Amino acid sequence: MDSVAENVIWRRRCWLTAAVLVLLGSIVRAALTQTADRALLVFLVWGGALCCLEDRFARLRPRPHPVGLALGLVLLLAAQWRQERVIQPQSVMLVLPLVQGVGLLLLLSPARAWRLRLQPLLAPLAVLVLLPLQDVVQPLMPVEALSRLTARLCQLLFLSFGVDAAVAGNELLLAGGGVAVAGPCSGAPMLSQLLVVGGIFALVFPLVRGRWWLPSALGVMVVAPLFALVANTLRIALLALLVSSNWSPRQWWFDFFHDGQGGMVFSLLAVMLFAPAYFGFQDWLLARQGR
Repeated sequence: MDSVAENVIWRRRCWLTAAVLVLLGSIVRAALTQTADRALLVFLVWGGALCCLEDRFARLRPRPHPVGLALGLVLLLAAQWRQERVIQPQSVMLVLPLVQGVGLLLLLSPARAWRLRLQPLLAPLAVLVLLPLQDVVQPLMPVEALSRLTARLCQLLFLSFGVDAAVAGNELLLAGGGVAVAGPCSGAPMLSQLLVVGGIFALVFPLVRGRWWLPSALGVMVVAPLFALVANTLRIALLALLVSSNWSPRQWWFDFFHDGQGGMVFSLLAVMLFAPAYFGFQDWLLARQGR
């Protein structure tokens, strides 16, 4: 192996090591300072960015310009400095991965080469851009309408199993008690989270390419929250069953599934429902194109 090839391998390993350290640091910091749902979203976004690069690792040729190298290091150090001073959940944590992504790209190649040689590598940066989207979308969610819809869906679920259930506004009533679907229980945080997850899937595993890519990606982001609606309906139904039961530890389980940690179980369920449906639809499209 000549010295040029060895130099390329060494620079590639240095860049990959820096990228892994940034990724792990961002995920750990989110887990320590953010809510469970936000920490999960940070993990999914960084995982999506990593998947975008997976098939390009062997072709990476880091050759940063001195100015780009200095600016990239400044961005990474500034993001790290800001992370170390976050002692409670703050929205700024959702922007820092984007800053770190730009810093890593500057360490990879000069900015003028991005369009020529590194255009495919901008996909991970686009995935990181999705992270603050949840904070933008969530306040726009119609919480009251979602609460009433979730209560109604829970009623239909119980009636389909022969269990008497009634709905009064956003309240779900069973024979032994009921729950009021309001605030976070409406599923607004989970729906906005799945909207971001849908964007990640559309960027990492696009359904189509070319001029129809953007409409298909937007369509995926519209459909993805429906899986969160299903998962949240199951969560509220479980809470209603716990409230109406005579089970002695029901209060502990109610508090668990009502709060962040238990709610994250259903966030994961929403992602687990969405992923196979997405890949199944993608396989169906490929089969149609192959005819």
